[in-house]
This record gives sequence, C-alpha cells and structure tokens, in this order.
Amino acid sequence: MNKSIVMNRLSMLVVIFSLFVSSCKDKEKDKINKQIVWSLMKSKNNDSIIDAIDIIQKYKDTSMLSALLYDAYNEHITHRLKYKGMSVYQIKMETIQYITQQKPPVKITCIPDSSIINFYRRMNQ
Repeated sequence: MNKSIVMNRLSMLVVIFSLFVSSCKDKEKDKINKQIVWSLMKSKNNDSIIDAIDIIQKYKDTSMLSALLYDAYNEHITHRLKYKGMSVYQIKMETIQYITQQKPPVKITCIPDSSIINFYRRMNQ
C-alpha cells in the first residue's frame, strides 16, 4: 500500500511539473506571437495586416491595441471574403471596439475618422 501512495504522489509531481513546463513554453510563444503580429502589422501588404488583426481579435489581446493603432489611417479596401469591401482602418477600429467593449463617439465607417482614432489612442495611454 505504501508503494501505491508513493506512486500516486510521484505521478502528481510529474503532472504538476509538466504543467509548469508547458506554461513556460506558452509564455515564450506569446512573445514570439507578438513579434510576428508586429511584423505583419508593419507590412505594406494588406492581407498580412489583416492576418495580424485576426490574431489580435482571436485572443482579445488588449496589450496589442498599439499595434491596431499603428498606421490607423490605412484606407485601403480589402477583398477578403470575411471583410469584403471594408477598409483596413475600419477593420482595425471595429476590432478595437470588440476587444475593449468601448464604442467610439461616432459610427465607424470605411473612411478614417480622427475623432475615433484619437478616442482609442487616449484609451490606450
């Protein structure tokens, strides 16, 4: 009976150690993902920018609001099915609204509006 108690404790320690190691790896992945998101966001390719927006939106990562505000006046229209006919600006602002649950002072349209951008910049400070 003593052997079974020791084995149970040993197996619990292995599980706890495994969880600890995996959580450390997840933190490293988060750092890498943020670097990847920033590189995608700084791209001149609108599809790459939208990929970065999708990643931020998926994880509801409020620490990446500054990335969404980077080049906020980008009014290029996308032809991706999910966002067809929307500007990159509009996708970014709607993502910020979704993540923060804060509506801007005026409605978000495809045309960049400095009052909306400034509203979210003040919120991000």
